[in-house]
Amino acid sequence: MTMHKKKIDKFLSSLEQDAPFHHKIIRQLQGAVRKICPEAEERFMYGGIVVYAGVPVCGYFARANHVTLELEGGVNLTDTWGVLEGKGKNRRHIKLRAGDSLAEKHVEAYLKQAFERARHAIA
Repeated sequence: MTMHKKKIDKFLSSLEQDAPFHHKIIRQLQGAVRKICPEAEERFMYGGIVVYAGVPVCGYFARANHVTLELEGGVNLTDTWGVLEGKGKNRRHIKLRAGDSLAEKHVEAYLKQAFERARHAIA
């Protein structure tokens, strides 16, 4: 078991016990990423899970009242549904709160764009 895998397992176990909503959403995000890019690699960084596909693509972070899906290069994504938040030079994020679903926030569509952008970045 890698160092990152151990830290991710500990992080998720802690969330499962202390913040079940956060745990559920992060598990759903992991499933969406595996569906889109099975070869993606997770690393425990910055207090959350950062996903790499040759380059950083996204990350999931548990905040006090929501889970944030950070999208690297999100500034270049097409925000068809007006879901992306943030004003930074590069990243955009999607906040997932209690009662939100990945489907209503169109998370898979944004993840597909992010992974496609990453493929072009390393080509």
